[in-house]
Amino acid sequence: MAFNRINNPPPIATPPAAAGAPAAAPINAAPYGGAQPARPLNTSIYGGLIPLEQRDPMLNVGSYRLKIVDCTQGYNEEKRRTSYKVSAVVVEAQGATAVGSNVAIIFSEARKGLADLKAFTMAGAGCGVTLDDVQRGSTADAQPIGISMQGALAQFDAIEAQYGGPGALIVAGLTKAEGVPNVIGESVDVIVSRGKDLVINGVPSGDWFRSYRWCVAPQE
Repeated sequence: MAFNRINNPPPIATPPAAAGAPAAAPINAAPYGGAQPARPLNTSIYGGLIPLEQRDPMLNVGSYRLKIVDCTQGYNEEKRRTSYKVSAVVVEAQGATAVGSNVAIIFSEARKGLADLKAFTMAGAGCGVTLDDVQRGSTADAQPIGISMQGALAQFDAIEAQYGGPGALIVAGLTKAEGVPNVIGESVDVIVSRGKDLVINGVPSGDWFRSYRWCVAPQE
């Protein structure tokens, strides 16, 4: 399909050189003097290029309700480790990220990242406490958050045991295996807080690490 050009404008004419001006350099002239061989017509500087992945932005500080769209696995060449990416849409927001935004949440395969991934999957499976519980400091029946989460963990582990054991529901988000529940299409609530600044090769990147508190979203 052709590009959408406006009225196909004619090519821009090259203005005549001023009197006494040096002649224009040939197209194949080297930029710093000296001749450069003309590039053969059957080769291209664009050959073999791979388009960069277009990344959705990450959440700003605040609390949000997200609709989970997809889960995929990536690989960080620099750190040589895999990561787990969640794509989601913001459906409610109390923060700078607007409703309707497409966002990404990245979990590394480091121990803390995997623990956070499990907390996310538990919330998507309905095992855990709600945002109201966290803000209140206890469940609706006045049970401490810690005690309630112990019960939620036991409930989640029992569900995974039915489908192959630890990690079964996490992997199901990637494989979409038939007959195994996954979090795609589910909603979760999350509180995002700011962590340390992200420094790359000793230089601040302008970005920062995020800390997530995953919560069960009420059933719609």
